[in-house]
Amino acid sequence: MACLIEPVDKDLADTQFGAPCWATGGVFHSNSATRFWSGLVEELLRRFPAGEQFELIVCPACDLLPDMLFPGRLDVTQWEGIADEELRRQFSRTLAELEVLGEPPVVRLRVLDSTAQCVSDTNLSPECVDADLFPFLLVWLLKWAGIPESDWNNDGLSGKFEAESLPGNRRFHLGFHLATENVAEELERWVLGVQYRVE
Repeated sequence: MACLIEPVDKDLADTQFGAPCWATGGVFHSNSATRFWSGLVEELLRRFPAGEQFELIVCPACDLLPDMLFPGRLDVTQWEGIADEELRRQFSRTLAELEVLGEPPVVRLRVLDSTAQCVSDTNLSPECVDADLFPFLLVWLLKWAGIPESDWNNDGLSGKFEAESLPGNRRFHLGFHLATENVAEELERWVLGVQYRVE
């Protein structure tokens, strides 16, 4: 995976971060979430050696659903039998909404040292992840930590897990706390704090 953190460090622009596969709890995972979380930690280690934890701030927060683990399995039967003209109208409406609402918000990144002092306050590259895509990556942290799906939308979730990368046999240790904060009426954001270590 290319660099995730803005601005891109020119010395690392051609570096590929992230494990193509890792094992958690004896189960192998090879998906975008594996590459994203391992890649983010590897890039943090290279760019911010004093960092030991980070926060991702994402607005707006939304409900986390088990279906988000496998978005490729979306039910498309609702579109079967719909006339081409209706599909064009739906597509036009979607484009109009994008024009009005603009692009999805960015994911903010704060890198912290062992005393919780801020080492860097920046964003993740919107070319790699934005607020619309982030929930699909977040649910994997919850799954890997063994948090029951029925608890995914509880406030103040905490978890931890270890993962061994393949190839490379590096052991990732991640612990996290997910809080939901009220930003304005009917608008909430997530603050995901993650402590990380790699052996």
